[in-house]
Amino acid sequence: MIFKAEPNLFVRLSPPLQRRIRGMKGFYFDENGRYETENPILIKALSQQFEIDEEENKGDSTETIRRCKKCDFTCARQGELLKHYREKHPKKEVK
Repeated sequence: MIFKAEPNLFVRLSPPLQRRIRGMKGFYFDENGRYETENPILIKALSQQFEIDEEENKGDSTETIRRCKKCDFTCARQGELLKHYREKHPKKEVK
């Protein structure tokens, strides 16, 4: 996955993230403002703060698509799918 930001930007990782990535303290974006990684932990953390380079990542499908089993609803996050189930397909109360 390739991310875009300001060229030569240094990103310092938080201590909990450093432990999960085994000691990586930070990284620089290159002179074109790009940073490439295949680490799923880092991809999840960076996608919340940095823009994804769509042109370079056309073939990448690192994000899982979640589908509703009862209709044609799709989303990227498990929480969104659970919210959909609660609102659109509520459980019937047994009396």
